[in-house]
Amino acid sequence: MYHKDDLPFDVLDLPDICTQFRKSVESNCRIRSSTRIPLSLGPTPCVDNWGDVPTLGQLGLEPQEVTRGMRFVGGERAGDLLKVYKETRNGMLGPDYSTKFSPWLAFGCISPRFISEEVQRYERERVANNSTYWVLFELLWRDYFRFLSIKCGNSLFHLGGPRNVQGEWSQDKRLFESWRDGKTGYPLIDANMKELSTTGLFCSFLVRDMGLDWRMGAEWFETCLLDYDPCSNYGNWTYGAGVGNDPREDRYFSIPKQAQNYDPEGEYEAFWVQQLRRLPKEKRHWPGRLMYMDTVVPLKHGHGGGNAQTSRGPSSEEFYRARAHSNPLSDSHFPIPISPSHVDLSLHFPKASFKKIEFADIGCGFGGLLISLATLFPETLMIGMELRDKETEYVKELILALRKTSSGGGEYENISVVRTNSMKYVPNYFEKGQLSKMFFLFPDPHFKEKNHRRRVISVDLLDEYAYVLGGGGVVYTITDVEELGEWMRSCLERHPMFEALTQEELDSDPVVELLCNATEEGQKVARNGGQTFKAVSRRIAYVS
Repeated sequence: MYHKDDLPFDVLDLPDICTQFRKSVESNCRIRSSTRIPLSLGPTPCVDNWGDVPTLGQLGLEPQEVTRGMRFVGGERAGDLLKVYKETRNGMLGPDYSTKFSPWLAFGCISPRFISEEVQRYERERVANNSTYWVLFELLWRDYFRFLSIKCGNSLFHLGGPRNVQGEWSQDKRLFESWRDGKTGYPLIDANMKELSTTGLFCSFLVRDMGLDWRMGAEWFETCLLDYDPCSNYGNWTYGAGVGNDPREDRYFSIPKQAQNYDPEGEYEAFWVQQLRRLPKEKRHWPGRLMYMDTVVPLKHGHGGGNAQTSRGPSSEEFYRARAHSNPLSDSHFPIPISPSHVDLSLHFPKASFKKIEFADIGCGFGGLLISLATLFPETLMIGMELRDKETEYVKELILALRKTSSGGGEYENISVVRTNSMKYVPNYFEKGQLSKMFFLFPDPHFKEKNHRRRVISVDLLDEYAYVLGGGGVVYTITDVEELGEWMRSCLERHPMFEALTQEELDSDPVVELLCNATEEGQKVARNGGQTFKAVSRRIAYVS
């Protein structure tokens, strides 16, 4: 769409992130006009016998009736579908959910500049909206991969990609064939692969979950795609495999989440995988070995294992994945107890409601710390306090599942979770001096200075935490953001009711080790080789 000579930078200085490229060319470049069809042509050369275009039969091919997917017809005008593109582009069934321009672009039947001109004409004459812009947005991605191929050269085809990432990928032929043939045991993957082989129209699963060499997938796509071109194919595969120009490291596409979002009733899966058609809609995503087939590998994150479960299990975090943080200063609608005496502990601890809660995990996320503490302190009641509703529901289901499946019986009866805003309502749940430990693990950094008032650790909020902590009670904080770590340490040092634990005390405290490895955030930091910054302080005992 854009000519390389019109870029505001040399193509070898192409930005490493597509967003930077897009913003630069949109504000500084103009798209050249497409070459128009001439009104007339000169006389044809004198050729005695032009010959005839061979028929399909002469080429040994038979026309096929298209019953699934889309029938492609050649020519410049055959690929026109613009309306409501942004709203429908992630559809999975039928011919009309996306523009389907790509095969015609790949074969040179239509020019991206002509598409751009037609989109702009459509905007002038009818409507300009997100959908019309998004067609141009996707063409910009196509341009970016072409310029990227010039910049990167042959490194685009290397195992480590343009970034020369050192990873451990296998070339297991059995696993690759199960992926290629749509026999992984994961219906969404299998349906996509069957559609690919049938119509010529998947990357995260092959690389992240199966651990295979991404180039095997890229080569298979090269074999199947009607709209194949090397720049987009290998550019997208290096991006999806984490060896290309993706600003987010280790990007993971969750199969459960994708299935729930884009095929909630399993219609697409049943369309391409015939064994699923007889199953109830709620069973199609996870039919299990008896009704479908065993899964070839467990998922790296979320639902799935060597034997596919038929119902949502306790590891299905991705079903509950939401935004990383919520605004603690906004109004939320959930019940708040008037005072600690109005907290009904029997709802949380049916077998131990006579006790009092001693530990509070503030912003407990997916409950990793609670689960670890439950067996380390089996006689202690503890509760997670989480503002996000989906995470709260996940931890509730996780705890119930662990209670039912615990081998010894009676385990995990000492942990629970409540949806609440701990920055506002901690005194509504706990009496003066009730708690012995409070945890603040990987809280929202709120980087902008104007948002520092939203930070869960501040000198003012420490007044409230000091109120509910008993003498000798401990506050544990950890983050992977150095500035926030210094902020929390400074707040604790400046508050007159807290003092830092000595190194000897930290080394002897079994909880300190869990701060890094018990939570999802901590494990991610460890995998990426990142640093963490801890601040652990004791509530100074009351003076009588």
